[in-house]
Amino acid sequence: MMAAPTAQAHEATETTATRITEEAKDALRAYFSTLDVVRTSKLPRKGASEVLDNIIISHASLTREKAGWQLRKYKIEQNIITPVDATATQDEIVTGLTHAVRIASSTFGRKLSTSSTTVLSPS
Repeated sequence: MMAAPTAQAHEATETTATRITEEAKDALRAYFSTLDVVRTSKLPRKGASEVLDNIIISHASLTREKAGWQLRKYKIEQNIITPVDATATQDEIVTGLTHAVRIASSTFGRKLSTSSTTVLSPS
C-alpha cells in the first residue's frame, strides 16, 4: 500500500507560470522587426542568434518557448498570418498568398486549370 503524497511533495511537482514582462516583449518585437519574417519563419536555434540569446538571458521570465509564442503573436500583429476568408475573391486569395510567402504573383500565374477555367491566375 502506497502512502498518500504529502503537501510538500505536491508543491515540488507544481510549476509556477510567470508572465513575460513588457520590456521582454518590446525587446523581442524590436528583434523580430529586424528580421525578414515570413509565415514559415521559426525562432532561430540556440546559439544561432547572439542577439536573441542575449534577450532571453537578460529577461529572467523569458524562455525560448515563450519567445517562440511571441514570434507567433508578432506574425499575427503584422498580418503575416491571416485567417482564411471563405468569401474571398480570386484576386484577394492571390494577393494574400503572395504577401504570406513573399513571392511574385506571376508565380501563381502558372496554369492550374480545371477543365477550361484557370484557377489562381493573376489578372
